[in-house]
Amino acid sequence: MTSPRTSADGKDLTYGTAGWDSTTWPLLRGTPDVDSDGIPDLHLTRNDGTLHLYYGGRPAIANGRCVEEDDWATARTLG
Repeated sequence: MTSPRTSADGKDLTYGTAGWDSTTWPLLRGTPDVDSDGIPDLHLTRNDGTLHLYYGGRPAIANGRCVEEDDWATARTLG
């Protein structure tokens, strides 16, 4: 489990502020550490109905990948 205390600067940090608009990405969910690097990751639904996984990283979010192509456009929650 991660907390602000275990982040790069010992506090919550903001990164990845551009390109994350709710029109393109209607649902965003922070997830536990999927790739076992000690940094939380993100699952997002895209407006085309696909589900994507983005790995968290220092100092930025890694490139995402589509993990499911079925219709996720109507999903209201993840997890």
